Amino acid sequence: MATLNVSLPDNLKTYVAQRVRNGEYSNASDYIRTLIRKDREQTPPVAPDISPQLLEEATRIQALPLDTESKRRLLAMYAMLEKKRQAPAPSAESIIQGLQDMGEEAQRNGLTPDILDDILHG
Repeated sequence: MATLNVSLPDNLKTYVAQRVRNGEYSNASDYIRTLIRKDREQTPPVAPDISPQLLEEATRIQALPLDTESKRRLLAMYAMLEKKRQAPAPSAESIIQGLQDMGEEAQRNGLTPDILDDILHG
């Protein structure tokens, strides 16, 4: 069990000691643990700032026939796009389709992957 040191003003320390003396708690740590448990029960869990659309898209991305790293990158790209926009970002499928369409268009215009790589990376 981990240890946590807490500083209390004298009046609160006396109050906790009194609760222990009355037999309500076995010691001060028991009292603090009980307060924390009660607080956890009464406080709704804090969810990270994730939109329902991002959660839904994460589920879709997990179902795609991609390796784990590609899924991670796609989800990161989706999250970045969603964060930069007011409206939700396009779905993962539409991003993939757009990239495929761009690649096909580039090839129709004679831009091979090697030429594109040279253009992008000098």
